[in-house]
Amino acid sequence: MEEALIRVKDLCKIYNPGENEVRALDHINLEINKGEFVAIIGQSGSGKSTFMNMLGCLDVPTSGEYFLNGTDVSTMEDNELSEVRNREIGFIFQGFNLIPNLDALGNVELPLIYRGLGKQQRKEIAGEALSKVGLENRMDHRPNQLSGGQQQRVAVARAIAAQPPIILADEPTGNLDSKSTIEIMNILKDLHKSGRTVIIITHDDEIANQVDRVVRIMDGKIVSDSVNP
Repeated sequence: MEEALIRVKDLCKIYNPGENEVRALDHINLEINKGEFVAIIGQSGSGKSTFMNMLGCLDVPTSGEYFLNGTDVSTMEDNELSEVRNREIGFIFQGFNLIPNLDALGNVELPLIYRGLGKQQRKEIAGEALSKVGLENRMDHRPNQLSGGQQQRVAVARAIAAQPPIILADEPTGNLDSKSTIEIMNILKDLHKSGRTVIIITHDDEIANQVDRVVRIMDGKIVSDSVNP
């Protein structure tokens, strides 16, 4: 039996320990296998964003274990975590997080610089990623020259350029109109079909209905874990 890609055991995240403590995550157990298409759904304050930060190695738990690809990342130092993030995970955020004074190509090249790739190679890979999301004619446009949907497609291209095995999308359609939402979801579905593990954090049932598996989180606990028909 192949080991789960993501295995979370008794994960807790506590803010202000003591009498006013907030248990953002309360003994969470979860396994996600390679190639799954999962939505983690919950309302604001449910703990889903905290959980995303744990899964994305952006933060470490107060207690519990997190194995990514068989490696315990819950005890790693910051510099080790950033290496894991660079190698394993492509992030897509609700706010796009693009650099305003770089064009689309420059934004997509950024994570490739950290991987130590040469200039020409970076350009080619970034160009390919932008073509995959249908922006081959917008590579020299800056974020303010692009619509919200196009900016999010640049962000998707940036997330997939280095071909990480895991795509972690935090409310990826939260700032988009319905047409752009459909476009972004179609891109994520294609990524999943190509073999990536795609995890979407959302509060939106319509988004959750489009994936294979839905994990609901409430008050820092997993309350259901079901497969979509």
